[in-house]
Amino acid sequence: MAQQTMTEIDAFRNTFEKEYQTTRKILHAYPPDKASLKPAEKSRTAQELAWMMTLNQMVPALVLDRSELTGGAMPQAPGTWDAVMAAFDKAHNDTAARLAHTN
Repeated sequence: MAQQTMTEIDAFRNTFEKEYQTTRKILHAYPPDKASLKPAEKSRTAQELAWMMTLNQMVPALVLDRSELTGGAMPQAPGTWDAVMAAFDKAHNDTAARLAHTN
């Protein structure tokens, strides 16, 4: 029986999904009433950091859809922790669907 070698895109998809699941578990366990917590004065809030992780879920699809990356406007962050969590899951699902059709 011939052994199948994993392609680079398959390895990326697997890692992308694994990292999402790990990050999701942590974010969804975080108490929403602590969303404004800052570990230090110059640090970002927990909600701002969660939004940055949400944007990171969007990046692979953006890269696949453009021939050139420019510094365009980023989506506006939602105002609540729950809305950020919903956006995080949606961003991942949208990107995973896009990656599923990439060879």
